[in-house]
Amino acid sequence: MSKMIAKGFGLTSPSNTQLPFTDVKKGNEFEPHIKALFENGITKGTSATTFGPKSNVKRSQLAAFVVRAEKLLGNATVYASQFKQDYIFASYGGLEPAEDIFTWNEEEDMTESITITPIKEGTGKLVITGFTDDSEDFTDIFLFSTCQKCKW
Repeated sequence: MSKMIAKGFGLTSPSNTQLPFTDVKKGNEFEPHIKALFENGITKGTSATTFGPKSNVKRSQLAAFVVRAEKLLGNATVYASQFKQDYIFASYGGLEPAEDIFTWNEEEDMTESITITPIKEGTGKLVITGFTDDSEDFTDIFLFSTCQKCKW
């Protein structure tokens, strides 16, 4: 089920994602898919420390996973590690800021990943800025400039 949902919805996670689940062994063929579900908020596990990788999936559980995954469609997640940065943050910028085009969880200032959610089609600029602990320099590393039918 984890592979089906992750592949079907194109969900990924950074390679350094740590799972809290003690029943998912490192190197297991489904580990990357379970990581993708966990990182994208599709699952929290059957408990704080278990996922149940060998358990049968109930129809209601599968439906809940599909609904959560569908809500992510159109979203784009940017990871700091993609740009060799320790942390990233987003801000509206440029002559055409994307204030009414994109949104993200602005409560987290510096984070390892940002999920950007389109609000509507349009053109605007959203700046992703990176920071590394080593250099303590801020670097503008990514710009979203348009949302056309919210396909990135």
